[in-house]
Amino acid sequence: MGLISLLTFLGIFPAAYLISAAASFVSGHARPYLYAGGFHPLVRYLHATKAKPAWALVTNANGPIGRALCFELAERGFNVVLFACAAAATGPAGGKKIAEEELGKIREELLKVRPENKYRVVVADAQEQEQKKAQKNDDAKSAASADFAAEVVRSLEDVNLTVVVDNRHDANGVETPRAGEAEARWLALLEPVLKRNVPALVVGVYRKPTVFLLKDGDIDSVSYVLGDMALRTEDMSLAQPTPQAMAHSILVHAASDGSRGITLVHPYWFHDVLRVMRYGREKLRLLVNWGVAQMRGFRGANPE
Repeated sequence: MGLISLLTFLGIFPAAYLISAAASFVSGHARPYLYAGGFHPLVRYLHATKAKPAWALVTNANGPIGRALCFELAERGFNVVLFACAAAATGPAGGKKIAEEELGKIREELLKVRPENKYRVVVADAQEQEQKKAQKNDDAKSAASADFAAEVVRSLEDVNLTVVVDNRHDANGVETPRAGEAEARWLALLEPVLKRNVPALVVGVYRKPTVFLLKDGDIDSVSYVLGDMALRTEDMSLAQPTPQAMAHSILVHAASDGSRGITLVHPYWFHDVLRVMRYGREKLRLLVNWGVAQMRGFRGANPE
């Protein structure tokens, strides 16, 4: 009877996991469309403060996903700050000029699509800053780094900033580490700006699960894992969506998740399917190993 009960349990557990995973998946990916209308998300954050219209800031805006996020936000009525670090610019020389040219071209494209919105280009010359820091002692380096980050934030003081997308993917679609201490501090410095304009939202877009904590609980925050994308049309597939499709998924989920404290790790639905399959396969392997061990113990306790 013990062996039959064990085999029954081994059959019920996978079925229960599949039902639970399916319910969680459907709920996670259907809820944003029911809550935010799907086609016009982020309306909660599209509000004026002291007669100033809403602005959104996108970091690494010169990359594929950053560019797509800028267009998605513009389509939803946001004015957009296109932010990039000179250290993340493409080209053999890199530098501030290249980053400004890249963002300038994107700004021109945005003006053609949504001329009623405003767009601002902000480039942080992290390369120059790092060179200056190399000539100073540790205390001076820390002060210079803080001054640099504060200078970037001061350039945004006059706008009603309600959405910040902390995108870590550069112009080649590759996740980059923070370009110096200054960029690592800038989110904390932006908190007072966002606090004045609540409801406000910070969206993290990373390659692996990352948790960032904001001191102010009034500011909504979510973080997502970015799966593979098709940087060329011929590479597009179910598992590799376009940056535009990925950006749409990110913003639709952020609209729902941000105000509810919920984070769906993979905003693109098929990447979430792959995650569930990988996780389920590992759980099934552990279950089978446990079942085999139990059966061996059962046979040892009941020799023929």
